[in-house]
Amino acid sequence: MLNSGAYRQGDPVPPLADDGSNFPCTVTDFGNSDGEGPTLNPGQGAEINLAGVAAHGGGSCQISITYDQPPNKNSVWKVMKSFQGGCPVEATGNLPLPPSGVSSSNILPPLAYTVPAGLPAGKATIAW
Repeated sequence: MLNSGAYRQGDPVPPLADDGSNFPCTVTDFGNSDGEGPTLNPGQGAEINLAGVAAHGGGSCQISITYDQPPNKNSVWKVMKSFQGGCPVEATGNLPLPPSGVSSSNILPPLAYTVPAGLPAGKATIAW
């Protein structure tokens, strides 16, 4: 079984420090509600749901997986799906900022992917 977390929009992440101390996957307790995602099986489809306005001009992105717990600067990530253009949406620059500001109600279209059937079952981290 695989567990995928939810992206939470926050402050920009600076470049990775040489010692890895600012690695972006910062969930330290994978058993709590902030780090535990849905259970997925190899061969099963899933979606990553994003909220916000940072469309980055609809560039390219990937959905990757690692079995390292917790992930760190030396983790091996395997790409499960690549999106060439239009990620997370087709847009020029970023989306307009709503009058109420950015919140979890600014939902972007989901990024659909399938966990490859050949991957082993086990606790994993999925990244966008």
